[in-house]
Amino acid sequence: MRITGLCKHLESYHQSEYLRLCEEHGWTMMLPKLRAEKALLAEHARPAYSQEKFLEALVRFIVTDNQVSTPL
Repeated sequence: MRITGLCKHLESYHQSEYLRLCEEHGWTMMLPKLRAEKALLAEHARPAYSQEKFLEALVRFIVTDNQVSTPL
């Protein structure tokens, strides 16, 4: 159950303390604005670079973009 008024109050006046307590106690952070920001950042996060990951991404690009070479 989410109490909207309480969430707005926590976001406006006690955000840093609330986040600290969530971290200390392993609670799920339930502030809607911060959850949306966190989800957006996670969606656009880049994987760590490695040669294997680069080659996988290149192969995926070539296959999905239908890049086929024809013999001369």
